[in-house]
Amino acid sequence: NKFTEVKKEKNYKRFIPKRMFLKIKSPILFCTREGFLIDKKKKINKNHKKGAVMEKFKLPESIIADRIVLQKREHAHDAEMWEAIEESRNDIREYLFWVDGQKTYQDVVNSTDMFFKLWDEDGEWAYDIYDLTTHKFLGCIGAHKISFLNQSAELGYWLRSSETKKGYMTEAVLALEKELFEHGMHRVTICCDATNINSSNVAKNAGYALETVEKEAIYHYTGLHDKEGYVKFSPYPIVGF
Repeated sequence: NKFTEVKKEKNYKRFIPKRMFLKIKSPILFCTREGFLIDKKKKINKNHKKGAVMEKFKLPESIIADRIVLQKREHAHDAEMWEAIEESRNDIREYLFWVDGQKTYQDVVNSTDMFFKLWDEDGEWAYDIYDLTTHKFLGCIGAHKISFLNQSAELGYWLRSSETKKGYMTEAVLALEKELFEHGMHRVTICCDATNINSSNVAKNAGYALETVEKEAIYHYTGLHDKEGYVKFSPYPIVGF
């Protein structure tokens, strides 16, 4: 069993990874990567000096939503990811060109090594998405193009073919953006091929607004396609101002 059962209220159950488990009384406290406790009801990063660059931070390795949990990418998930890639290859390769580079299970292992390095260097925070009830691997989501100076990040994601059109990715986007905003990020974006309707629908369903359309700006197997850029801004005050 990958998850430890935690009763937060009477007759209400949630799951978090065993290695992240922490016995606490308050239902709104979770253990972060650094070992601190964060009160989810409080605004994060309120103590920055005016005009100062926001302090660097790490997102938690586990993020719980209503039906899913986002877990930092790890080798323990490689076999399930490989299975999902094989299942979905014909559907996702049209817009995700890294798929053609994942020819064997070892390629997935090597990619996980790369994401370990990117996590430590704040190049990308990559998560695997699991169903809280069935513990099934659903897909991946990550924050990249992370800029502490500009208080911004971009989201990227993919979902296995058998689990699309169920609202999982919209839920994952909302869960990840919430963490980014609460840690002080001001601007979160999603970019996609203009013909990738599934991806753009996720952005729209999550409340992102179309900001830009770059003409013939993104490579596709059939030529150069237009690239759409969607944006959402934090509900909290801009850090440092």
